Amino acid sequence: MKKRIAVSLVAAFALTLSACGDMGSISSIMSNEESQEEATEAGEEKEEEQEEESAAEEAAAICDDVIDTDAFHMTFETVGFYPEYSYEIGGGASMSPFVEEGYQLLVLRGHMENKSTEVIPVNAFYCNINVNDSFDIEDADMNICRNSNRELDPYTDFDYIIFGNVPNKLVDMFEKATFTIGFNDGITQIVREFSNGVSTTTTENQYTLTTDLTTAELSNGAGTTETGADASGESEAAAAVQEEYWYQDYYVDDFNQPTDQWYVTTEKYFSGTFSNSAVSDADLAVKVMADFEKDVTIFLYEYNRNQVKNSSEYYDDTYSITMRTADGTDHNLTGTLYCGDDRIFIDDAYVDEVLAALEGEENVSFYIVNNERTVENYLFTIIPSNFKTVYEAAVAAQ
Repeated sequence: MKKRIAVSLVAAFALTLSACGDMGSISSIMSNEESQEEATEAGEEKEEEQEEESAAEEAAAICDDVIDTDAFHMTFETVGFYPEYSYEIGGGASMSPFVEEGYQLLVLRGHMENKSTEVIPVNAFYCNINVNDSFDIEDADMNICRNSNRELDPYTDFDYIIFGNVPNKLVDMFEKATFTIGFNDGITQIVREFSNGVSTTTTENQYTLTTDLTTAELSNGAGTTETGADASGESEAAAAVQEEYWYQDYYVDDFNQPTDQWYVTTEKYFSGTFSNSAVSDADLAVKVMADFEKDVTIFLYEYNRNQVKNSSEYYDDTYSITMRTADGTDHNLTGTLYCGDDRIFIDDAYVDEVLAALEGEENVSFYIVNNERTVENYLFTIIPSNFKTVYEAAVAAQ
């Protein structure tokens, strides 16, 4: 029987930012539409105060606006463009959202407190980011800055980030960004309806925040990433974080204690697209894992949040997989999503072929088609980076 290991993924949500800082890390907030005027006045007061401060001080103004409900308290602290970004998740580990080539991350960071007795999942929020009134990042990603789970436990509080990829050319032309955050009164999971390939999301509450800072203020004063690297991305530490995606971890037992059964996976989720009878080229997030039993598995998350699973108790889902290496060679493989499971296993006959590709230095692309529903397909690229070093060390120590 194939094993299972839970892998969490960032969810999506949006909001709007009203600028109240004047340099790199911009900060903004809004409580609701009725308080928009007050928020604007507060922002203007903050700007006047900052003009009197020393230019040597880092301008990461923190606004006083919040979203405050019976269930949670949410603040908004900094916003900026980053060519790379990482944040601590506890235990000395960190996560780095995927930055597509030719893009920068637009990151909003804040803090959230769960005031209730119920778990608050990030999929209880919907976020949209709009840049210059022309470029939409629908279902923008949200992540709680913690080691596991995409949720906030009762009576706990953590930082969070909302982020999306913005093309470099648009960053150069930046005028403003608008974040829209939606959620329901009961903090229930957001329902998205699909019709003719169009997604409609309705929420009972919406909050917005908008920045109107100039491109120079954003791009030249983006501050530092969570690893302490300059926004230009030129420091060695930042380069190391960007390149070394893969790490070794261990499966846990029934008491949630680590075993000696290791696996290698990534801190990042790789990006791709998926299509089916209802949608074309929608957002896809991907994780790949290789373990002590020489299993190679692929986790797929449609819309960056809905994990592809096999809910059948009787039938396995089979897939045709084309793996394209950097030299243009296509390798025809097969994979299986076993009944009741949540990941595609590369079939044993092709595992060595996939491992050899991942141990190379060039990116590896995958095109996966469901054999029973051929309109269902997935396209993504994996970055090997330090996979070979980590995997070989794990095998040697076994």
